[in-house]
Amino acid sequence: MARLFTTAGGETLIFAWRQEQARWGGFLVVQGMLARLFLLALLYAAAAARRGGGKDLPRCVGPIQSELRFGCTADRALAENICCQNRHYAEPSGYLAHAHVDLFGKLERGSVVADGTTTFYDAVCGIPLFVAPRGRSLAAWREESLEHGWPSFRAAEVVAENVVVDASDGEVRSACGLHLGHNIPDGGGDRYCIDLVCIAGAQGVGAQLAPTAALLIADEGARPASALPEAVREL
Repeated sequence: MARLFTTAGGETLIFAWRQEQARWGGFLVVQGMLARLFLLALLYAAAAARRGGGKDLPRCVGPIQSELRFGCTADRALAENICCQNRHYAEPSGYLAHAHVDLFGKLERGSVVADGTTTFYDAVCGIPLFVAPRGRSLAAWREESLEHGWPSFRAAEVVAENVVVDASDGEVRSACGLHLGHNIPDGGGDRYCIDLVCIAGAQGVGAQLAPTAALLIADEGARPASALPEAVREL
């Protein structure tokens, strides 16, 4: 290329061309660095989403109870991971119907109180969280839950003072800090899609660990289910 320019003007053109090369080379280096930084940011955001989208993880006030109901004791490690160390994932779909659990089989064989309902308790501190079925038959509740793969509760079945709902994303937690699942409204109103392992506690076990819901709500920036505005509750 240099032989094409033998005059002083040609040397000036070669110098300018090399300057331009250096300038664009530096630009490409900077562009490559920015692309790498952008990729790293995307990877970090994806990892944060898997951990819970940047929101604080649950803060269970104590360990999972040593004995869980409905055959869930064998899955205490699952309960610890799902209820206390996660806000994104859930127990396996259909877990409630696994042979060692068989939730509705147990309920249909008489594991209910006189009025035909069952109370579900926090797997750490034993406070009541849901009472079902209410306003529908056991068969209707069973059908809806099995269809979705997780126990599904309606607004009338929530013990609202012990359940905290994040209106921004529908995450449901207990007043003892457990991640329970999500509120996924449908045409019938609020539908609480809940992990059974997190509500398979025994009544009153660990009750000394239970904080007041008001303290948890103030700390988490969320609200109890009973305090959600109707526009949110009835989406």
